[in-house]
Amino acid sequence: WSVLDRGMTRGDLQSSSKDSSIFRLPPYVLQAGGSYQVSVVASLAGSLMSSQTSVRVQVGTGPVVATIAGAKHVNVRVGETVFLDAGGSYDTDVLGISGIEAGLTYMWECEQVSPAVPANSSTKCPGIIFPPILERAGETLSLEAAVVATQSIVTVSVVHTATGRSSEASVRVFTREASHPQVTMSEASIEL
Repeated sequence: WSVLDRGMTRGDLQSSSKDSSIFRLPPYVLQAGGSYQVSVVASLAGSLMSSQTSVRVQVGTGPVVATIAGAKHVNVRVGETVFLDAGGSYDTDVLGISGIEAGLTYMWECEQVSPAVPANSSTKCPGIIFPPILERAGETLSLEAAVVATQSIVTVSVVHTATGRSSEASVRVFTREASHPQVTMSEASIEL
């Protein structure tokens, strides 16, 4: 068995199969989007007869997956800062790394859905103190309530810089009064 990658033999790509008639590689060994030629030569023992064949293997690309840690609904009380974290977003073509290390870039956007925002408004999210554009390009975003009793959708767009593949994730943000009760849940089991 042999593997050609851009015309060069890749001696490091050896089959993991114990059966010499099967060529098997572990996951994530071939480059996503790459093209490889896999060849085999079979010969008859005790004879000079042999045959050769090859196949072109095109490795596809998987999706980028955008995630925002925590709940899909977030309460922001007046005077409180809430952090949204999309650092767990990942590229399915890369094993074991996520976020910026996986070549991902981020852009956060906000749109208030209730109450409706007038068309001539200078902001799409008046209920939230939303950071300027240069501060919306990281894995995390901090939010504060500007006005109570609003509902907004905050969306992060995650893009793989080299390939342009992208994904989005959203969280619904409710602005509340400072005295609004807060409920938390823990993972500890409760017996009744």
